[in-house]
Amino acid sequence: MRYFGSLSVLVGQSTVALTVIDRMKIYQNLGFMDSLKDTFFESRKDFGFKYIDEFKSSIEKRPEPELTIPIVALAATRYFAAIQAWESGRSHEKAEKFEGELFNATFEHHVSYLESVKETNLVAFHVIMSRLYNHATYIILSSTYYHLAYCNSLS
Repeated sequence: MRYFGSLSVLVGQSTVALTVIDRMKIYQNLGFMDSLKDTFFESRKDFGFKYIDEFKSSIEKRPEPELTIPIVALAATRYFAAIQAWESGRSHEKAEKFEGELFNATFEHHVSYLESVKETNLVAFHVIMSRLYNHATYIILSSTYYHLAYCNSLS
């Protein structure tokens, strides 16, 4: 991931340095990637693993599975909503029901953006979506990476 330096932010009485991330790589933000994993792939019973065999590559010669546009767009919308709640101070209040209508424009923006990447640069699209798939479906056990889909097939 490319970084563009840092930004100093005053938090209470302390100054915190925040890393500025390349905005062209928003789907490679570790916070977003972890949020996506936690939302759809936290356990074998979650949505992502229920349909693990449905994740296919968009490029015949590159068989690595990819996440789908709707899943990534929904996770990005959820991540945006969480950041917005934190920014406004609502994150400390009782968790509110996630309202789809409230964030529909954000969801549609992500769908449109990802579809345009797919149409204009299929290889870049494949790399983004397969990296997200890999991050979401791998776990660390005893300092060794195990693919959760493989672990699921063993049980």
